[in-house]
Amino acid sequence: MIPKSVRGRGVKQSVRNGSAAVFACLLLLVFAYPGLSQSQAYRRFPELEAAVRDLASRYPQLVEVTSIGKSVEGRELLLITLTDRQSGSPGSKPALFVVGNLEGQHVAASELILGIAQELARGWSRSDSIRSLLRQCTFYLLPRANPDGAERLFGKVRWEQAGNVLPWDDDFDDAADEDGPEDLNGDGWITQMRVPDPDGDYLADPQEPRLLRKVDRSKGESGQYKVYTEGLDNDGDGEYNEDGLGGICLDRNFPHSYPYHQPGAGRYQLQAPEARAIVDFLLGHRNVAASLAYCLHENLLLPSSGERQSAGTAPTAETGTLRAPAAARRQASAQPATSLHEDDLPYYRRASEVFRKLVGVGDRSLITTPKPEGAYFEWAYFQYGIPSFATPGWYPAPESGPAPKSDTSGAEGPPTATSLARSLLRSARAPQERVGESLDAEWLRWFDKHAGGAGFLPWRRFRHPQLGEVEIGGFLPGARVNPPDSLLPELIRRHARFCVELASWLPQIEVDSLNVQALGSEVYRLTLRVRNRGYFPTVLAHAVRARAVKPTRVEIETQAELLSGNKYAFLEPIAGSKSQKTEWILRGKKGQEVRIAVIAEKAGTVRRTIRL
Repeated sequence: MIPKSVRGRGVKQSVRNGSAAVFACLLLLVFAYPGLSQSQAYRRFPELEAAVRDLASRYPQLVEVTSIGKSVEGRELLLITLTDRQSGSPGSKPALFVVGNLEGQHVAASELILGIAQELARGWSRSDSIRSLLRQCTFYLLPRANPDGAERLFGKVRWEQAGNVLPWDDDFDDAADEDGPEDLNGDGWITQMRVPDPDGDYLADPQEPRLLRKVDRSKGESGQYKVYTEGLDNDGDGEYNEDGLGGICLDRNFPHSYPYHQPGAGRYQLQAPEARAIVDFLLGHRNVAASLAYCLHENLLLPSSGERQSAGTAPTAETGTLRAPAAARRQASAQPATSLHEDDLPYYRRASEVFRKLVGVGDRSLITTPKPEGAYFEWAYFQYGIPSFATPGWYPAPESGPAPKSDTSGAEGPPTATSLARSLLRSARAPQERVGESLDAEWLRWFDKHAGGAGFLPWRRFRHPQLGEVEIGGFLPGARVNPPDSLLPELIRRHARFCVELASWLPQIEVDSLNVQALGSEVYRLTLRVRNRGYFPTVLAHAVRARAVKPTRVEIETQAELLSGNKYAFLEPIAGSKSQKTEWILRGKKGQEVRIAVIAEKAGTVRRTIRL
């Protein structure tokens, strides 16, 4: 550590005098990795906005671009609304909401969602099935939910920023963002520094010298290195880069299983304006019937287990909540649900089967996902009441060896994309800590085979102005969550197929039959049968329990006298391809008009007129 009075000019001059030979060598490696080089496949915000608006200009009959809010730095949260407007307004149809790039470094999500929107727009004129789908439902697509965090992967100096950029005092010293990383060796990336120190917690992995592993002092091992994010101790507190660019991780800021007082979660739920904008949009668009999030969580490979609802503690139909005794209602709502309702599990299992088939996903992936806490996709199911799915979008398979074991040491590690549960704000504070077969070793094998060894910068010596001799290197920011751009076209094609399939499952009500039977003396029986021609039910079982979705309502309007039945009738949830009947007895004159409206929050509205 050096005093604040000594820092500044001398330190910066020392950094500028770094080895030109080291810089040239590193530069070659940087541009060898196609997914994160200067390729046009991954777009900065201006390029992404231009592509989104270009789509709207080319398909004005299908695409509308609006903003649902702004980021901390004032970037628009651009929403693509895609449907055939000649068949009805977007809000009158069941909708699929697709959101991505909740974590700033996960820019592949933006490209996948934009690509899906482009495939749908092009398919409207080429495919009868897509044309029919766009007449029946609406797509709401939000490609970049965290534009500020994403921009940190595109600047002159690039690093992983999972959260937004709301100023934050990470080290509780009454100063925010005062000790962030610096690109000391001038290679354009923020990676790691390993500092020789026998008191350090890491040593070189004997099986793979490029990697570090945690010291096991119970076995008499001694440390070799301390590990820091690349940069300086700007605030003179002996810590390096412990309070860089602040931020709230959007996918830890939603109001379900919210991780109070944890890194990246914010001071309170929905503090992040980007997260609040998403919730406000969905609450204002109740026609959204399912959701797909491209994020660093996962429930499409292994859906969560379900839970059985105790007998007598919760309603089993939409109207049951209203009719249940007060004691039962209190008991039903005493504890929030934390796992899928068992009656909803078949839909998740079917989605997993179809996803694996259409996207081509195996049983293992190198991208690990943390326990969801304050995650969007869980909020959408547990609080908003719709089928909600999450996927990283890319599933690089291990090359060989047994499945890597997760770290069980509990020690503090880097909040990278593969250990987001620890911090989720900045990457590369320490190596990935694993026991047994190393996940980092699996990644190195993948990069060696598919990217010529790029994706990892070899350790290079550097004279640090405060620490002396150090080595700088490690995995490139974003390399382990964003595929090489050569893989994007095929990934987009496959994910577009899954999105089309998922949208075709949305609940869709229709009048199966509407009949009048004369009973004599100007008395008539009116029978209505409503069918759900989708796959998802009109209301999920959990949504019934949580009272998150309004029941399907049938309204009858006529001058005839209503002898039996209600003017406003509520239907039980209608499963996919099933129907439900309701009847009225009326007294009126022959030829008198009766108007019927069936209104389902998630499954559309149909209106019919019949005469007695």
